Amino acid sequence: MSKTKSTQVILFLIALAFFGYALSQPVWECAGSGTPFDGISVLAIGFMGLMFLNPAWFCNSILVAGAIYLFRNRSPKMQWLSYIAMAVATTTLFGPYLCGVNGGPLGDGTAIARGGKLWVASIWLASLSVILAPVQLNDE
Repeated sequence: MSKTKSTQVILFLIALAFFGYALSQPVWECAGSGTPFDGISVLAIGFMGLMFLNPAWFCNSILVAGAIYLFRNRSPKMQWLSYIAMAVATTTLFGPYLCGVNGGPLGDGTAIARGGKLWVASIWLASLSVILAPVQLNDE
């Protein structure tokens, strides 16, 4: 295995570890008595964001697309997807944030918490692993 391929695999495995750990962590910091959502709850209900075309939810697909590209080296177009995913994931650092208030209505979040930061880092690392992939042009 080449040094570049080893680096890709290591980055991708770290990204998966960050993503997995983010699922157990609070995603947003909450004002007052709000209860922060953990990552698994956000992931479970967040796929509804895809129905409303919320761009942040399309970033999760970079982990799947990154794995396919990383292990099959198909298309150089996938590298551009990584840049887009990095940019969109970064926008989630700037809010808005939501918190549950003891099972009642949604409250206001004040900042992104550890789970949200880990998720952004996982998208960045997965994207970097794809960007580092050597481009393989197929003449078909």
